[in-house]
Amino acid sequence: MSKDNHGKLCYHCNSPIPDNTNIVWKRESDNLEFCCHGCHTVSKIILESGNSKFYDIRGSSAIAPVKTPEDDRRIREEYLNGEMVFEEYIRELDPTNWEIHLTITNIHCSACVWLNEKVLNQTEGINSSRINFATGRAQIHYNPQKINLSEIFLIIESIGYLPRLYSPWKDSLQNKSNKSLLIRMGIAGFCFGNIMLFGTALYAGYFTGIELEWKRLLHYLSWALATPVYFYSGYPFLVGAWNGLKQKRLSMDFLLVLGISLAYFYSIYVTLTDRGEVYFDSVCMIYFFILLGKYLEDNARIRAGDKLSGLLAGLPEVATVLPEGIGRGEEKIVRTSEIKKGMVVLIRNGERIPVDGILLDELSYLDESFLTGESEAITKHHGDTLLAGSINTGNPIRISAESDSKNSTLSRLKILIEQAMGEKPKLERITDRISTYFISLVLLLAIGTFLIWFYTFSVSLETALINTIAVLIVACPCALGLAVPTALVMNHIRNSKQGVVIKNPDSIETISRLDTIFLDKTGTITEGKLKITDWNFADIQLAKVLTYHLEKFSIHPIAKNLVREISLTSTELTNDPVAIQELAGLGMTGTITWKGQVYNTKLGSAKFLGTKDESSRNRIYLSANEKYLGYWEMTDTLRQGSKDAIDFLQKIIPRVVLLSGDQKLVVEKLANQVGIKEFFSEVSPEKKLEAISSEQKQNHITAMVGDGINDSAALARADIGVSMGVAADLSLDKSDIILVHNDLTTLAKTIEYAKQTQRVIKQNLGISFAYNSVMLPLAAMGLMAPVICAVFMALSSLTVVGNSLRLRSEKS
Repeated sequence: MSKDNHGKLCYHCNSPIPDNTNIVWKRESDNLEFCCHGCHTVSKIILESGNSKFYDIRGSSAIAPVKTPEDDRRIREEYLNGEMVFEEYIRELDPTNWEIHLTITNIHCSACVWLNEKVLNQTEGINSSRINFATGRAQIHYNPQKINLSEIFLIIESIGYLPRLYSPWKDSLQNKSNKSLLIRMGIAGFCFGNIMLFGTALYAGYFTGIELEWKRLLHYLSWALATPVYFYSGYPFLVGAWNGLKQKRLSMDFLLVLGISLAYFYSIYVTLTDRGEVYFDSVCMIYFFILLGKYLEDNARIRAGDKLSGLLAGLPEVATVLPEGIGRGEEKIVRTSEIKKGMVVLIRNGERIPVDGILLDELSYLDESFLTGESEAITKHHGDTLLAGSINTGNPIRISAESDSKNSTLSRLKILIEQAMGEKPKLERITDRISTYFISLVLLLAIGTFLIWFYTFSVSLETALINTIAVLIVACPCALGLAVPTALVMNHIRNSKQGVVIKNPDSIETISRLDTIFLDKTGTITEGKLKITDWNFADIQLAKVLTYHLEKFSIHPIAKNLVREISLTSTELTNDPVAIQELAGLGMTGTITWKGQVYNTKLGSAKFLGTKDESSRNRIYLSANEKYLGYWEMTDTLRQGSKDAIDFLQKIIPRVVLLSGDQKLVVEKLANQVGIKEFFSEVSPEKKLEAISSEQKQNHITAMVGDGINDSAALARADIGVSMGVAADLSLDKSDIILVHNDLTTLAKTIEYAKQTQRVIKQNLGISFAYNSVMLPLAAMGLMAPVICAVFMALSSLTVVGNSLRLRSEKS
């Protein structure tokens, strides 16, 4: 039976409740009815947090949510909660934790970020939400069993913001110029220019005399021009101030709106009573300069967002899929977002690979410069992993998809950068709290200024108001709020260009203070692409079978290289081992059946097998059934640029130490080759932990650089963990820094960038505190007109932004 809601109004927004809507919250003795789940959720947050006065302030007026293109709620709900949006925009991390990225289009200050995060994080069903002020993007984790996407949209809209779907794993390059902000600024500038023409006549008349009728006409014309500026150009600030008041929070917008409102309404009073002088020109000029500052800040944010979006700019929108299994037959063109794990994808010459996959053909040549920085074509063999974004430079190849577009290496890299930019470091959280107290202090100072001037000095109401307006306008917590995030955004952009991802912005301060760096050998200083250059076995085929079946279950770089080398030359690799065990830093054990015989096999270092090693090359020893069989000798290649990178590191870091599990002669030879004076050999993972802990106990700030696989414990223990590349371990949970291009030179540059960024942050904070320390007393003493205050307010923010932008041209 349908429910008739004729005449009923929503308890939260006072809008009519649609028929067939039955959303009721029984609170104490009242049954509160709502028009939607968004209003229900927001109202619950307001009332349960003790903010019931919000509804007294609202009165009987309706709160109109932001208008959306989808006016039909049912159609929009079906779309947002449907399969298409899920496939394109949502990542299922687990059944109770889904991830969605949104762009919130009208976020213009840190107060907007605070309000949205607070409301979202207090909503039942939302696990976490983080909003990146630099790009206006929100990352939301939610439980689909408790809340759906359309309800999240309604919650954001109910507090006056406009969410849009955004996919970080798709190319989103577009013209992002903020037309709305530009129009508001243009109107303010146009009206200000015209009012100044009238003002010239008024100022001349002030000194030489002017007839009342002409003066009154110019006042009314100025009023007419200032009104659209006050309401339209100032709309974002009016909304920001109102939203802050609803949450019982004084914001920078509130100070600005209060000051401009005093000037605007006082000018209306003068216009109607013919007493005093109008300040409509000040209203327009103040908004013009502040909007100009916001526009320049916004452009910096847009450039930051473009750098991130550019990571995925080259991925194809469509791909060619073949029948699964044999991977040959009729071709089918599908959208990249439709590719699932296990699908066979055909990649022709010159095409980019749309998702990570396993090579099904025998050989391929790829350009991976898009991701790894390698300028030369890379040779790949059957079974190798191919990364999304790579270009096929050889014959057409087939790959078996290992991920969908959401979970490719490239997509995860971009998400890591988005998350890093969304995190607030400790210093920024402190400055946010200072800004909150600062606003209250300024409000008290403004009230004190008015009372002292009006009652103590007995000046006119106009003079007292003008000095009060000057205090409200010149006070600028914006510069303080921008001091940290603008510098961090520029640091992220610089590191992104170098192929470096810093996962947590709190790490930047630690990076700038590093004094000890531990380097792993294989895969860090060397390429990690070992080749078999010699062997010593009586039965080489038996050695290949036993080695292959043990090592194919290991993720150690040497093991992976052995498996690759053996698989290129052998065909009798069909039996599976049992009871496999990997002993970190030593080797592998396992039981293998081959040709009817059981082999209890050990493979690893000389120490593990109890034999002697006097070679300066990498040797992997093999035994079966307690009988020594021989060794594999493998040669690694020094990573290009390693010596120059280590020279660079040693100039900026007091101690650079080489740690390796290889035997002494091998490690000593490499250390001499790259110029490292301090090294340790035959170091187990436990010994690496002890070395790092020992330095930390002596108050040294340490970093561990490894391949992200067998060094995970050491990476976690060090103050800063650095992983080489993204292909080794896509989760990279233990590391703080990812060197995507596998280049140690980028680590040295990252350390230099961190030092420069910390210096700029301190300069920005100094500029902000100095500005307010000087300008507030001058304004309170009546030495600065409101218009001059507006100029200096905009300049303070622009100075901080400009100082941060200097980082782009800083040399490392």
